[in-house]
Amino acid sequence: MQSIDTSGLSELRRTFQQARQSIPQLQRAAHERLGQVVQRTVRGNISTSLNDSHGKIASWQDVFVGSGGGYVAVRAATSPTGPNGAGAVTNYLENGHVKRRKRTYVRKQTRNVRIIRAQAGDNWVDGRHFYQKSKSAVQQEVQREAENLANQIASSLGG
Repeated sequence: MQSIDTSGLSELRRTFQQARQSIPQLQRAAHERLGQVVQRTVRGNISTSLNDSHGKIASWQDVFVGSGGGYVAVRAATSPTGPNGAGAVTNYLENGHVKRRKRTYVRKQTRNVRIIRAQAGDNWVDGRHFYQKSKSAVQQEVQREAENLANQIASSLGG
């Protein structure tokens, strides 16, 4: 009578279950390491793009790891809030903002006629794009960390 030996399948199933349980911790650790790298890069780009001599804007940049460990983000701190809060000011600096409306003044006034001239200039402040610069700067580190994570998963499977 012919039979199939299935004794190795239970060991394989146990190995897969252990790997499946260890992957979230490995993924969270990889994201936390990447978060620190991205935060350093963002803070460095802020200090080179802005006159942030006291480090106020750079100190607002915090690392946030997802609750399941599936993503990492570097963004402005949650406080202070409001139109002059950390998130708003960081957004203004990153993307640019409108200047206050320029005042007009009377250049010349004749009988019943006022000639009004607006001050010359642009009404927009260009953004510094320090997040965008950081994104392109850390691509190589992200690739290296992804390969490291894949190697750790493969070694947990016994490969």
